[in-house]
Amino acid sequence: MPAVCPLIPPDEGFVRAAMAFIDCQAQSIGAQGYLALLAPGSTLSYLLTGFLTLFVAI
Repeated sequence: MPAVCPLIPPDEGFVRAAMAFIDCQAQSIGAQGYLALLAPGSTLSYLLTGFLTLFVAI
């Protein structure tokens, strides 16, 4: 579920509020990307399972 980033309040400094908003957006995008890569049934999930199996077998 995507995080809801707060809007930039007008009474706070613009640069500080803008950086906080951009940081929140970046964290949300990164989290959603990792969730998509490691979702059950994804190609990367199968690939990591295969490599782990080979590593343990050797």
